[in-house]
Amino acid sequence: MVVLKMRHVAIMATLIFGASSPFNFCARAAEVDWTFTGQVGDGEEAQECFFDAKSVKKQDSGHLRVWTKCMLLRDMKDVDIKKEHNGRILDDAADRVLEKYKPKVSTIVEIDDDQVFQFNLFEVIADISSVEKSLGMLLEINCGEEMGRTLEIYVKKDGKSGFIDKPGVWHYIAPEGNEAIIYKLSCKSSQIIK
Repeated sequence: MVVLKMRHVAIMATLIFGASSPFNFCARAAEVDWTFTGQVGDGEEAQECFFDAKSVKKQDSGHLRVWTKCMLLRDMKDVDIKKEHNGRILDDAADRVLEKYKPKVSTIVEIDDDQVFQFNLFEVIADISSVEKSLGMLLEINCGEEMGRTLEIYVKKDGKSGFIDKPGVWHYIAPEGNEAIIYKLSCKSSQIIK
């Protein structure tokens, strides 16, 4: 494993989770619930980002801890949704649409029918595909103060990866972007907090 300079990893994480948003391993859907938060970057570097709704935990301090990840869009597009997991990815995404399930992000930003299907597909791919994450973070959120910080950061880029397990500094959560969506969905929803 290549160790990236902490400053570079922190800057990358800040850019991804502080960035404005319009809206690894093979996991089992029962273990995770990767919830779409938005896209960051563009072109070859575009990433789709998620938080695990099942990992949101309230600490004794009252703060929330939640796992997040981003996956390169190009890697997600390479998934054969008709073949991987015997077509389960396409079937699960289609079932969600037929059951009128809307991704949780739709409670914060307006999304059209095409986006409903696309975001459902992204969530299923994040839940069960073999696409590796390009970024993973454990966030701590202070709901009362509307502040957040990273507790752990993992970054993978160009075949190299780095990990930091030193807590970052507290910062105010910007009013938009992936971190803001996580804050709004986690802190404002009694359905997610455990």
